[in-house]
Amino acid sequence: MSPSFELPAVLSAAGKVGLGRRATNESSRFVRFLLVGAGNAGAGYLIFLLLLLVLEMNYLVANLLTFCVWVLPGFHLQRTLVFRAESAIPTLLRYIVTQSGGFGTGT
Repeated sequence: MSPSFELPAVLSAAGKVGLGRRATNESSRFVRFLLVGAGNAGAGYLIFLLLLLVLEMNYLVANLLTFCVWVLPGFHLQRTLVFRAESAIPTLLRYIVTQSGGFGTGT
């Protein structure tokens, strides 16, 4: 028979209050993440369509140019609206590497 351990009621209640606030912050961040992601995807798609249909570029060239044009604004929107973080070069480099991986697999 293993011993059981229960938190005192005061500690348990305090943990639930803190967890609730943190869960709310994480939920709102997740919603912002979805909205900014959808906006980024939509803006990138519009740029791609403009290059492809209006300027009649090859789809691979249009895709590459869309990536080059939209990677920095996409980073800025994610950084400021979702994570509310200060600008940092290492973060930007990780973002570009991650986006390049997605670009490479999606092309």
